[in-house]
Amino acid sequence: MLAFRSVVIAVALLASTLFMADWSAAQMQPGQGGRRGPRMMCQDRFALMDTSKDGLLDAAEFASVPHRRGNAEDIFKSIDANADGSVTVEELCAGRGMQGGRRQ
Repeated sequence: MLAFRSVVIAVALLASTLFMADWSAAQMQPGQGGRRGPRMMCQDRFALMDTSKDGLLDAAEFASVPHRRGNAEDIFKSIDANADGSVTVEELCAGRGMQGGRRQ
């Protein structure tokens, strides 16, 4: 009976370890590890910001995430290439993405 309990405990520990490892991998931030480069990270960030899921970011959606390199409103205006008040994934990823505006 003691051996059976030991096996059950060992299996439970192994299963929980595997579950936690899988969960940790799922929590990995976009662009970390693997073959995902900066462009994929930009597309992932766009998807996270696009809360309306309409393929466009408005100024409020864009400002809803932290911007390390300046004012979100100024960055948004510099990325909005056609000045229509919304940013597409192409506009966001064409420049430097989340790093402070378009490349010069």
